[in-house]
Amino acid sequence: MLSSKDIALSAARALQEKQALDIVVLKVDHLTVMADYLVIASARSMPQLEAVCQAVEDELAQQGEVVERVTGTRESGWRILDYRCVLVHAFLREDRTYYDLERLWFDGANRVDLPGEGSPVQQG
Repeated sequence: MLSSKDIALSAARALQEKQALDIVVLKVDHLTVMADYLVIASARSMPQLEAVCQAVEDELAQQGEVVERVTGTRESGWRILDYRCVLVHAFLREDRTYYDLERLWFDGANRVDLPGEGSPVQQG
């Protein structure tokens, strides 16, 4: 079984591999009991949104982690993959701007870097 941090980092890498945009990993266990980490990313289109979510599910399933619940519909422009201790939020760009989760959950010091990266996972 992976640690919550390993789940979050594996999800972020899967998102990167599928060219998701503006990937952010936030450690939120000190802010809420809802999850230890949030992984947030954007997609350019609905097909890419579907692809990035499937990539996360596939990557984590290979590591023995099965998604507990998937929220969001094709029409919603967003998906939440619930791994109990990690919530992966994937949005179409405009929907991400609307919901602005970083504003709600970023406390100034809780961004997580990917191994081998000099700064937080960010693209686009």
